[in-house]
Amino acid sequence: MIPYATIEEASLALGRNLTTLESLWFDYSATKSDYYLYCHNILFLFLIFSLVPLPLVFVELARSASGWFDRYKIQPKVKNSFSDMFRCYRDVMKMFILVVGPLQLVSYPSIQMIEIRSGLPLPSFGEIAAQLVVYFLVEDYTNYWVHRFFHSKWGYEKIHHIHHEYTAPIGYAAPYAHWAEVLLLGVPTFLGPAIAPGHMITFWLWIALRQIEAIETHSGYDFPWTLTKFIPFYGGAEYHDYHHYVGGQSQSNFASVFTYCDYIYGTDKGYRFQKKLLQQMAGIRSGLPLPSLMEIVAQLVVYFLIEDYTNYWIHRWLHCKWGYEKIHRVHHEYTSPIGYASPYAHWAEVLLLGIPTFLGPAIAPGHIMTFWLWISLRQMEAIETHSGYDLPWTLTKLVPFYGGAGYHDYHHYVGGKSQSNFASVFTYCDYIYGTDKGYRVHKKLLQQRAMAWNVFKYCTALRALGSIMILVVIGIIGFTYYALVVANYGPSLFLGGFDSLLALLVLALFHFLLIMLLWSYFSVVVTDPGGVPPGWRPELDIEKSDGNQEYSSLTVGDSSSHIVRYCRKCNQYKPPRSHHCSVCGRCILKMDHHCVWVVNCVGAKNYKSFLLFLFYTFLETTVVAISLFPVFLVFFTDGDSDVTVSPGSLAATFVAFVLNITFALSVLGFLIMHIMLVIRNTTTIEAYEKHTAPNSPYNLGRKQNFEQVFYLHLTCFYGRFFEVNGRSFPLLILDINTIKASFFKVSLFFLLDQVFGKDKLYWFVPLYT
Repeated sequence: MIPYATIEEASLALGRNLTTLESLWFDYSATKSDYYLYCHNILFLFLIFSLVPLPLVFVELARSASGWFDRYKIQPKVKNSFSDMFRCYRDVMKMFILVVGPLQLVSYPSIQMIEIRSGLPLPSFGEIAAQLVVYFLVEDYTNYWVHRFFHSKWGYEKIHHIHHEYTAPIGYAAPYAHWAEVLLLGVPTFLGPAIAPGHMITFWLWIALRQIEAIETHSGYDFPWTLTKFIPFYGGAEYHDYHHYVGGQSQSNFASVFTYCDYIYGTDKGYRFQKKLLQQMAGIRSGLPLPSLMEIVAQLVVYFLIEDYTNYWIHRWLHCKWGYEKIHRVHHEYTSPIGYASPYAHWAEVLLLGIPTFLGPAIAPGHIMTFWLWISLRQMEAIETHSGYDLPWTLTKLVPFYGGAGYHDYHHYVGGKSQSNFASVFTYCDYIYGTDKGYRVHKKLLQQRAMAWNVFKYCTALRALGSIMILVVIGIIGFTYYALVVANYGPSLFLGGFDSLLALLVLALFHFLLIMLLWSYFSVVVTDPGGVPPGWRPELDIEKSDGNQEYSSLTVGDSSSHIVRYCRKCNQYKPPRSHHCSVCGRCILKMDHHCVWVVNCVGAKNYKSFLLFLFYTFLETTVVAISLFPVFLVFFTDGDSDVTVSPGSLAATFVAFVLNITFALSVLGFLIMHIMLVIRNTTTIEAYEKHTAPNSPYNLGRKQNFEQVFYLHLTCFYGRFFEVNGRSFPLLILDINTIKASFFKVSLFFLLDQVFGKDKLYWFVPLYT
């Protein structure tokens, strides 16, 4: 309900006159409760379910009479009578009355919880459009995985078979489904507004557009004006009709709106075969036919996403101490870049950054014209990013997550010490890995996190990635296992001679590294990183200490991470070097970062396992890449190679080699970065904070930093322990002279013993002795 009695009062509160739309909204909603406004969805859904498919009924009846519309019917042999369509509508209305309507009536508390507002001011058209794009992307991705679950044996037999009663769908069949399916598919629809809540009008528009799109997708007609002809990656009726045509055995075309998930995860192969698109998989071609506009756009999107992710990690590696001093400093001679400075770099940097540019066409090859366009657009984008001008027509204003000149200019402005804004095109990697915080503070963008359309407003949404990311890791490992063991070196064991010996050695090394990798990975996943005990208070701990004055101070340095602070989210004190994780929802001791790959924070108790995970991942991917390299070269031969594998195995080997060489390079940069952090006795979070506090009180020199981290990690990580309600809790030693005098007069090997155990055999496994 709007908290203003009159339009004049609302204008005074907003500091401006209301627009025409805001005045109309005020007149309609000023005296109505938010619950009443939310219940409008029931009316909207009833009208949409009843009226939007109605023109398709007339088209179907006219087709039965004259046959003129057969040219647009996707399955022209199927004819639906009026009684068939009315029976479908009747069942849909029964579901609406018994499930959808009551669900709308009782779900209002969730709307209050996510803070969908109904007051003034109204959202701008740009804000509405941005939120709708986010809603469609979030819904499309989550709906894809729910739909795939419905096509498992249990999900199809128990639930989804009802929706597939229509092998040639009609408009009224869009909401025709089992009640459990209606409830489950409501989760993806609601997830977008939950992550990026907006105005009630935006919410109404989203619900209406989503249902209209579903009805159009199930129309059974491919009209010339459908959105498939205009929007890249939009599925439409023809795309989804194939899914119904194949029926219960379908493992293809799960997408609800956009087709990129089917493309990425390979669940559109049957459809592509039917559409005679297998020619695209033969490599970069130069003959006829030319690619369609949609095909070119789809491939360019894939190329930009692959290049952006791999370029991000190479760029981060170039900003380590060695990479910057030896290579990347040449490019940073221009602290205020100009267009010609885009390709101005060391020759080694030019070669390294050519890998991400070529990786996309290597994974998804297309026509030579697409390749020319990709190279041109990538270099033009780089020149625009280095232009030094934030012009009104730049893509930053139009494309979400696009960096642009203003974003990259900050990276050059900070200079050689920059650990921010590594993105080449899109900014999502910087956001996910926290390397854009300096830029956000600099541009005073923290206010925008309160705006409703911020897709990352609620960090807890990352919890949904948990099981998915673990499955992704296991899937990549399983695919690599197939390519190396099943397709290549497993059969070589039975050849005899040197080939069998080589295969035995490769498989033995591979399986050893695989065991160590999985052991380290799941150790990081399941090991608690170390949290602040509930109710810990520094005053009580100090009273129970030995009374030594060097531990009485609670402050070291000027940075906020070097003092005992109060966490307003946890409602308790937290010791130095602790940070609150918005994903885990608690304060973590010596928090390094929250890693989406391990679905856990990396902190005091699992940092060794995390380093071993990086170490074994690098070794594993390197061994796989080297082992598959001879087979990989078969792609570039004329068939005269000694390596004889099936086309399917050859394709799997190619993809596995590209994946592993990519991960090897990425993980190597990440591993080097963490080794540098250990040497400097700092964490990823503290490395950022050093921009504001360069003289870190923990930096005792390279050797002693290394010794301190690995010595204090296990037995006295925080130096002193205090009793709190019968529990021991460590408090960081805050006097540097005391640290130097007491803890670093022992040998390096003794300190390593404290971390990895006294038994040297346990040094390289995620166990403590």
